[in-house]
Amino acid sequence: GNYPSVYVNGERIYSKECVVFLNSVNNIVNIIKQTELKPEEVNIIVGNSEDNDKQIAKIGAGFTRGRIPLKGETHKTFTFCTSTAYAGCDFYSTNAATFVISDCNRPNTAVDIATELVQIAGRQRLACNPFRKFLTFIYNVNTEEITQDEFNENLENKVNVTLDEIKENNNANKLLKAKRIKDFMRIPERIRYQDSYTMYDEEKDEFVFNRLAYVNEQYCFDVQKFNYQNGVMIKRQLQDSNFDVSENQTYAVYEEQLKHLIKKESFVDRMQAYCEYRSKQGLIVNLAMLTLEGKYPELKYYYDALGGDRIKALNYKEKQLINEMHIVETKDKVRYELRQTIHVGDRLETSVIQSVLQQTYDKFHFTKSAKATDLREFYEMHPVKIPTADGRKNGWEIRGVL
Repeated sequence: GNYPSVYVNGERIYSKECVVFLNSVNNIVNIIKQTELKPEEVNIIVGNSEDNDKQIAKIGAGFTRGRIPLKGETHKTFTFCTSTAYAGCDFYSTNAATFVISDCNRPNTAVDIATELVQIAGRQRLACNPFRKFLTFIYNVNTEEITQDEFNENLENKVNVTLDEIKENNNANKLLKAKRIKDFMRIPERIRYQDSYTMYDEEKDEFVFNRLAYVNEQYCFDVQKFNYQNGVMIKRQLQDSNFDVSENQTYAVYEEQLKHLIKKESFVDRMQAYCEYRSKQGLIVNLAMLTLEGKYPELKYYYDALGGDRIKALNYKEKQLINEMHIVETKDKVRYELRQTIHVGDRLETSVIQSVLQQTYDKFHFTKSAKATDLREFYEMHPVKIPTADGRKNGWEIRGVL
């Protein structure tokens, strides 16, 4: 319900539809799964391939690859679109806002500002849509995981593998060649050219060098490497491509939320991130914290019960947190039981306290040898001497409950 809005002639207009350009079918699938969107809310516009259809089907019943609505047709609330689908397409929504997510850490998901972003910016065609001239560009900057020299070396090795593979496949006997053709056709398109540029040409009935895949890999690396070195460079590229970036830019508002929706995280990662959010303040971390709480309510449960310091001491590990919660719950039972026996104002010998504690521990299967000083966890105590028939004994006066 928190819709973007603009004022047009004094009237506030809300954007109740959005088109999200995200060049990864896998990330689109993860976002829809984790936000629990329904089929009637989502239009998934991606390349026409069996592999894409299989990925989308994994979301659940009712989810299928969609198409761009024609002019006058109803648009769904959320449209997810990859670059395979948006080239040359037009959207005719009366109120859709546009979001572009660019992950430069994966070459094929980095958006080229000078070409792709310019194309995307012109996709909303209706002049009556007051949001058509606004675009929210969400990006990260390059972590420089691979150098230019390393990339060139990998490229050269891949080319050599391709040339050897083509020669070997084409010179294979008829049965073996037929098998290798079948093997190649079974490889999903999204990973087909990860290890080589070998392609099967049906018209020629032979394996050939896919030069388009070769050039595309270099292009993607250049976009990833040189377009996303830092925020200043990106802003300059936006300006050079005639984008008006004079509006206030908000950094990292979406980043913390998106990373929990897109990538698959371990429990330790989620728990550590949640503890960090709880120790900070501000809109950005609160949004991210609520995103995590909504999907993983157990994080709040552990934090409220144990606190950040204790969770950190347990290395954020779920098994250890579960054990700790068991201890906490057992201690709560022990505390309740003790209050039926030991009261404020009582003066008890050390041996009596130890005996009562051990009986209580045993009752709740709390595997611990009792010491009288354990009672400090449940009561305020002060050492005293207790008069007995055998003389004065060490003991404790109960002065308050904790």
